[in-house]
Amino acid sequence: MESMFEDDISILTQEALGPSEVWLDSPGDPSLGGDMCSASHFALITAYGDIKERLGGLERENATLRRRLKVYEIKYPLISDFGEEHGFSLYEIKDGSLLEVEKVSLQQRLNQFQHELQKNKEQEEQLGEMIQAYEKLCVEKSDLETELREMRALVETHLRQICGLEQQLRQQQGLQDAAFSNLSPPPAPAPPCTD
Repeated sequence: MESMFEDDISILTQEALGPSEVWLDSPGDPSLGGDMCSASHFALITAYGDIKERLGGLERENATLRRRLKVYEIKYPLISDFGEEHGFSLYEIKDGSLLEVEKVSLQQRLNQFQHELQKNKEQEEQLGEMIQAYEKLCVEKSDLETELREMRALVETHLRQICGLEQQLRQQQGLQDAAFSNLSPPPAPAPPCTD
């Protein structure tokens, strides 16, 4: 970076002054001694040189800080309270193509993550639907097993009642046959009731 201040050491010499201006501590001034004039002139030139060196160092440091700031602006853009991204408008980004490539790469990765997230959500929904269907089938199976047990119990009850009625019917038939045995030949015995 070019220095803000030119080499203006000429302000310390007599020639830089206008024709009507007088150098206060000039060697021709009788109130000051010659040694004092050259010592103050030398001190002024030395101080000016030191200030100029320090200023140059500060300018180099400032340039370094500006470069670092540009790098940080690229890597970490500032985000305001409203979510808008702002960079420092004082500095230009020289390598826009690098930024564009990085932006495209990040956009692709973001799209890939969003696609994977959408797939995972769809799979999760399908899994949830399958779990609900399985739970519904388990409930229906349990209900059917309960109904089947009730029907078996009912069938067994009816079978016992039918067997009991058959036995009663045989007994009555046996009584009737005994009463009418004189009239007809004896009948063949009935087979026992089986479940």
